[in-house]
Amino acid sequence: MARAASTLAAGVAQRARGVTTYAGRLESLYQANLLSRQDLQRSYGGAYLSFFTFFERSIEDLFLGLVMGRLTCSTATRSLVEIRSEVVARRLVAGGRNYADWLPFEQHTMKRAPAFLSGGRPFTDVPANDRHALQRAHYIRNALAHESNHSLKQFQRHVIGQQFVPPHERRPAPYLRGAHAAGQSRMEFLLAELVFVFDRMCA
Repeated sequence: MARAASTLAAGVAQRARGVTTYAGRLESLYQANLLSRQDLQRSYGGAYLSFFTFFERSIEDLFLGLVMGRLTCSTATRSLVEIRSEVVARRLVAGGRNYADWLPFEQHTMKRAPAFLSGGRPFTDVPANDRHALQRAHYIRNALAHESNHSLKQFQRHVIGQQFVPPHERRPAPYLRGAHAAGQSRMEFLLAELVFVFDRMCA
C-alpha cells in the first residue's frame, strides 16, 4: 500500500534537527576548550556534507517512490511506466550509469522527471526560489567536497555574492558556522531552508 510522501519529509526534518543538535554539542566542547577552532570548523563541514548526502538520497527515494507507486502526494502525479523491481527502476533512472545524480536539481532531476512522471510533477513544479536554494546548497557542497579553485570561486560568487561576510568566514566551513541571525548559524538556516523545500516537494 502506498504511503504519503510526507513521511520522507519528516525524515529529512529529523535529520536536520540531529545535525543542529550535533553542532550545538560541538560548540559546547569548543567553549569548554575541549575542541580547537579548526576541528570545530571541520566538523561543521562534515556535518553539512553528511546532511547533503542524505538530502540527495531523499530526492531519489521520492522520485523512485512516485514512479513505482509506493508514495503519494497531493500534487496530481502519475507514473508513465510500470516497474515492480527496485533494481530495474534504479537502472532505468540511472540511464546506464552506476548511479543517478539528482543535484544540481534543474540539470538532473527536472530533466529526468518528464520521462517517468506525467508532466514531470511534482519536480517540474518546484518554484524558482526553491530551485535557487537547492543550487546554493550544491555550491556549498562542492566547495566543501572538492576545495578546487573553481568550486571555491563558485562559492564566492553564488553563495557569498554581495552580502557582507567577515573575512574569516569567507571559506565554506567558517561560513556555515557564522551567524545568520541572532541565535541561528548559517548552517542551521540553510538546513531549515532545505527541509522547507523538500516538504513542499512532498506535499
